[in-house]
Amino acid sequence: MKINELFLKYINHKEKTRTIGRYWATDISGMMKGYLKPENFLAPVIKADLTGCKMMITGQAMEEKLKMIFDQNNVNYEYQVKREYQLTKDIILVARPDFIFPNFILETKFPFSLIKNNKIPDRYLSQLECYYRIFDYKKVYLGVLTIPFNLKLISYVPNKKRWKQICKTLEEFHLKVVKQTNNQKYESSKKDIFRR
Repeated sequence: MKINELFLKYINHKEKTRTIGRYWATDISGMMKGYLKPENFLAPVIKADLTGCKMMITGQAMEEKLKMIFDQNNVNYEYQVKREYQLTKDIILVARPDFIFPNFILETKFPFSLIKNNKIPDRYLSQLECYYRIFDYKKVYLGVLTIPFNLKLISYVPNKKRWKQICKTLEEFHLKVVKQTNNQKYESSKKDIFRR
């Protein structure tokens, strides 16, 4: 087997499914920018291409090495703790930051494009805001991993307006997903009636 096939198989080895009413903090940016649409929310998640797989593997490897460094030095932290936040009666927001320390949260990224002027890229802002809200208003840092191996911390500044926009986006997205699903069930039942 070729090494590239192994990379593809490693990242794409299991089907990822979504559930109506459960939305991950990592998906909010995609909802806002229109990459994740209500009509394809329940469709199988598109498998990563070779470049995407290589980027994910690089980030995972660096994060794992950072975890090993923390462990060897007996640093007090929890790793990838999942927490659910009941936003409304029908909507649960799910978050799983990389590292949770007693006084702050660290979400690591290995971006392949440079981060300029210590400014957190827009694609991470909603995710970090969710972590701040869901994990009891702990300080949140974006940890930018670089080569040679280093960790640069960028402090996230919470934003009430952003949180309101996240809540609004989730509520609107959820209503559209429910409507889309009900329409599909109705169309499917209509076809079943005509088949009889």
